[in-house]
Parts: sequence; C-alpha cells; structure tokens
Amino acid sequence: MKRAAPPLLAAAALVAVALVLFAGADREPGPPPVRTFAFDLAGRIEADQRYLKQAPQDATVWAELGLGYVEQARLTANPAYYPKAEGALRESLRLRPGGNDTALVGMAALTGARHEFTGSRDWALKAAAANPANPLAHGLLSDAYVQLGDLTKAQTSLQTMLDAKPGVASFTRAAHLFRIKKEFPRAAHALKLALDAAAGSADIADVHCRRGELAWQTGRPSLRAYEQALAAWPGYPAALAGRARALASIGRRVEAVRAYATAVGRNPEPQTLIEYGELLQSLGRKTEAETQFRVLRWAFKLFAAGGVAGDLTAGRFEADHGDPAAAVTHLAREFARRPTGEVAEAYAWALHRAGRSREAIAHARDDTALAAFHRSKIERALGRNADAARSLARAKRLNPNLPNLRMEVARGR
Repeated sequence: MKRAAPPLLAAAALVAVALVLFAGADREPGPPPVRTFAFDLAGRIEADQRYLKQAPQDATVWAELGLGYVEQARLTANPAYYPKAEGALRESLRLRPGGNDTALVGMAALTGARHEFTGSRDWALKAAAANPANPLAHGLLSDAYVQLGDLTKAQTSLQTMLDAKPGVASFTRAAHLFRIKKEFPRAAHALKLALDAAAGSADIADVHCRRGELAWQTGRPSLRAYEQALAAWPGYPAALAGRARALASIGRRVEAVRAYATAVGRNPEPQTLIEYGELLQSLGRKTEAETQFRVLRWAFKLFAAGGVAGDLTAGRFEADHGDPAAAVTHLAREFARRPTGEVAEAYAWALHRAGRSREAIAHARDDTALAAFHRSKIERALGRNADAARSLARAKRLNPNLPNLRMEVARGR
C-alpha cells in the first residue's frame, strides 16, 4: 500500500511552488545519489559484469550496471566511468527499446552528471512517460528543471515524487529547493525527515553532509555534521571535503590542510581542489597551491574526456586564478545554455575580472554571500562606493565565513 507524503513536508512542498527564479547558493550540493550502494558498490558492479558474461541479453542488469557506473563516478570523481555507463545503458536500450524506464532513468542520471541538463530533462521525461510510477524519473526531472532555472516545474515533479515515494531521496530534494528559496527552517525540517527515514550508512552520511552545507550557507559552519557523516561512513568523500571546509572556516587551518589533502586524495573533485589550493595560498604556500591548481587543470581535461560540460567550474577558476578572458568564454557559453542566477553571477565576476565591469553589473546579483561580495567589488570598480558598502555588508550578513570576506573584515572594511 502506497504511503502518503508526511503532511508537514507535503504542505511545505506546496508552498515551494511559488519559488523565485533559481539563483543558486554559495556551494550547492549535488542531487541525492541515484541509488544506495553503501560499501558494496564495486562488488555490485563486478557481480553485474560477471552475470552479463553469462546472460548478455538481460536488459535490466545492463541498466543497473550503467547506474552503478554513474554512482561510482560520483563517489570517486573519476569521469572515466561515464563512457562505461553510457555504453551499458545504450546496450540496455538496444535490447529493450520500449518501456525500459530503468535505462531511461540511467540516461537521465548520466546526462545530469555530465551537466547536460537539457538532455537530462528529456531523458527523464521519457522515463516518466514509460513508467509514471517510477519515482526516480520524477526526481531526476526535478533536478534538471532546477538546473535549468524552472523551479515551478521542478516543484511539480518533486511533488509527484513525494506522493509516490516519500523518503530520503525526495526529502533531500525538498530541502534543496527550500535552500534555494532561503526558507532555511523548512530546509532543516526536510533534512530531519530525511535523517529519520535514512536506513543505510550511505544515506545517513549524505544527509549529515547536507546538514553541514545548510549550516555553512546560514553562516554557522558545523564541524559536527561532517563528523557524524564520517561516523556513519568513514571515508565518505563529501564528508571529508566538508570537514576540511568547516575546519578552515573556524580558523583551524593547519588541521584543514591535512583534511583537504585527505579529501582530494580520496576524491579529486574540482571544487575541492580549488578550495585546497586557495587555503594553501592564504598560508603563503604558493608552490603547493600551484601544484593543486595543476592537478585541477588535469582534472578538467579528464572530465572533458568523460563528456562532462565543466564550463561553470572552469570559468570560476580562470576568473580567480587563471585567464579572465578564458573565464568569460567559458561562462558566456554556460550562460547561453542555462541563464540561471548562479551562472549569471559567475559570468558577471568573470566580466569584471576581464576589465569589463560596466557589462558585468547587468548580471551581478546579491542573493548569496558570494554574489553580494562580488557585486561589491564590481560596484567599487565603477565608483559606486555607497552601493559597494551596502553589498559588502549584505555579504557579511549572509555568510561571514567566506575566506575573501574574512580578509575584507581584517582590512577594516
């Protein structure tokens, strides 16, 4: 018998239909895992591979193998799994071209992981049409709409998922939408429901990481949330990175360096590499920072080879640490694909860093701490000092823990 969505979250989710245009947060978490594999993911992949040698016509197992590869790529930051995932999923669709919602969901997950959000939306729509009762099809459709900036459709899809299967995957998505709207108490409540529903170590670790991200966004870095995640799953990559960030935020920078080294050793994800390099720079360890940035450039090449569209992260990195003109190229391309607030803010900063502040101000925002901080810099470059002071004050109110904001405070601004 199908469970109804818990009344409190269902009511909260209905409110979210009126969400404003997606603006992004300082550091948004990714969507929930496609599937919970916990510690046996590699073993499950090997078992599927062995089985398919004996039964190569099993379309369902080919689809499950593809989903496993997508999840393995997420956990290891190794984009080499994406071509493997695509091969397995397309083989499943070849064997069963009609009604194969598992493979269609896999393609939606894969294209979303590659940041091909229009493609992810289209695959999720096909999956939902093939099996309207598949909750993950609606969840992935919601994820794609969020990234494309259509929060009304995102909420509609999420509500369908909630009605079909209230649980960790749907509650964490609800929390994500409430974070975007900055309805933080509701986001916290959704995460509490997710934690109450979590059964496996992977789900528990994931929810605690999201609690840490919410605490960070509201200006209260929570080391405890990440340590709880690591207690549930020692070595969980997102928790290692979050713990390093929290340590840096509360001034324990020597410990943070060690924590970042562990995090990038386990999962060399581009954003974590950037943060590690910036921390090393702040400590005057420029040679070590440059080493991390070289690793990052290598990672960008690997992700591109795996089919990942990395213009947003690459553009942000080039704007701050590389070639601002290249940053503008990356972000103009990304903005053409999805003109969301998050991308607009990054594009504005790249234009400013390239000496084009008059163009930048048209895209500048102030709805996150990072956006408000960047806007203050653009306004100051244009001689709008009073506006710049207001934007900087807003950034400090939203999240005083950003490293650049702490430097501004140290300078007495």
